[in-house]
Amino acid sequence: MTTIPTTLAMIATSLTATTLMAASSADIDNNGDVNAMDLLSITSFLGQACDSDCAADLNNDGVVNTADIMELMQQWGPVADYVAPVTDTRSK
Repeated sequence: MTTIPTTLAMIATSLTATTLMAASSADIDNNGDVNAMDLLSITSFLGQACDSDCAADLNNDGVVNTADIMELMQQWGPVADYVAPVTDTRSK
């Protein structure tokens, strides 16, 4: 039988590991905000395996699933320290 302190320690370890793995930004469209467009991007890939770098697999576990949606929800809103991409406005 698992005791409450042991259970709490297992939960804390799981949350720490998940947080450390979730290094990807949920701002998939790179507009400075994690919003509904990013959520739509993730949901369009739900259930799909990611063999290589996959922007929708936010926790890098190899599959796009509800854990990635939860990570997106934790990052919802403006992206801290966002720097907009520089575009060349000079005429050619």
